[in-house]
Amino acid sequence: MPRSSSAAKLIKFFNDHEVAVQLTIRLNKTSKEKMAKSKLKYTSTNLKKLENLFKEIGYKIIYEKGHFNSGYCIVNERKTIVINKFYKTDTRITCLLSILNEIEVTTEGLEQETLTFYQDLIFE
Repeated sequence: MPRSSSAAKLIKFFNDHEVAVQLTIRLNKTSKEKMAKSKLKYTSTNLKKLENLFKEIGYKIIYEKGHFNSGYCIVNERKTIVINKFYKTDTRITCLLSILNEIEVTTEGLEQETLTFYQDLIFE
């Protein structure tokens, strides 16, 4: 599937300005222990639920190849997350959970199923 021109521009922007715009995901020992205790299983179903949560709070997730770490940026008030497309499901989920811990989430307007999933994540 061909990449849209806006996605291609964003990927080029990430590659050109990697240090300035990316939130690099680094898991310290505490984060790893916390995620190890999490009840969330690393399945494609839970990945879809996470992707849906980000969609509902206004973020666009792009899976692309390139020389960048996973992270997110806001370019011209567009909230975009770029994740390496070669990451496995568990690494994608770990990246999204780390980003979720870094951003402010407004629960108003979330569908009930998504809200329940989000509340289960934050109360674990």
